[in-house]
Amino acid sequence: MIGSECCLVNEKAATFGSSRLHDKRLGATRTLQRKYRLMAAGIQLLDVSRLHGVPVWLRNEMRWVLWRFLDRRKLPWSVFDTPAKTNDPETWHDHETCVVQYRSGYHAGVGFVLGHGFCGLDLDGCRCPKSGELDSWALPWLSRFQGADAYSEVSPSGTGVKVFFRSRRTFSGVKQKLDLPQKYGKAPGIELYSAGRFFCVTAVACGGASHE
Repeated sequence: MIGSECCLVNEKAATFGSSRLHDKRLGATRTLQRKYRLMAAGIQLLDVSRLHGVPVWLRNEMRWVLWRFLDRRKLPWSVFDTPAKTNDPETWHDHETCVVQYRSGYHAGVGFVLGHGFCGLDLDGCRCPKSGELDSWALPWLSRFQGADAYSEVSPSGTGVKVFFRSRRTFSGVKQKLDLPQKYGKAPGIELYSAGRFFCVTAVACGGASHE
């Protein structure tokens, strides 16, 4: 009887080990597929080890979401595998929960929902993805948002810059295309929001090349 029980325990252990190995391989496959899919769309893959560089005042907020790249659009997603909404806090999460779920390989990245004093500036088409050099028109904008209440990083495409900042002011949504030549595959433009939007987070500091 004891021998039979030992055999049963060993069989269960072997099955559990095989299941874990299968899940690990499946996760690695999903991650690789995600990488190639995003690369084809010109989007850099999130390196979670960089996220410690995101300011604590952002990481501590319950305004984090995942995002997926569907129909050439970046859509906010919840950890419950349903779309997230920028006007529904029930679909937002803490930073760590989103990072853990991102590791599953199903999502393109993590993002932060603007609002309640957290604002965002988006500078499109201002950065060379190979050299990391910024166009001169973007520099005055970046100089306005510096200090402890502002954080800037490279956009997912590598051709722009996003600035997260805290402010009591509200912006109905400023969106302006600039009369400048398109050099990096995206037209130069400025967007400014105080709510109703989410920004993808890359944690890639400005100043360096974002693509190998």
